[in-house]
Amino acid sequence: MERILKLKDSLILYSGAHNIPIPTADEWLDLEKCVAILKPFEEITKELSSATATIASVIPLIYTLKNTLEAEKIKEDTSENFKLMVTKMFLSAADFRTLRIIKYIQKQLI
Repeated sequence: MERILKLKDSLILYSGAHNIPIPTADEWLDLEKCVAILKPFEEITKELSSATATIASVIPLIYTLKNTLEAEKIKEDTSENFKLMVTKMFLSAADFRTLRIIKYIQKQLI
């Protein structure tokens, strides 16, 4: 997706010359937001895949992802389709066990 965004201008020129449909302005914006949302997932995946990763870093990283998704949902320039996609991403990423662990830790900290 990052590559598509880098080639956006070239794709627009090519599509104009060859009568090929391209994404609308809103779809380009959604693509940019998607890349921005997925970046923390990429970074966290790399961090947790490293040889020095610890179990203690999992919950803070889950909170980071959760906060990233929630922040995107409340932005004014976020389309309804993208908000729905973000909601689905969050729900699929946060399974029941993970939520139970987070709730348990929250109770212990309060």
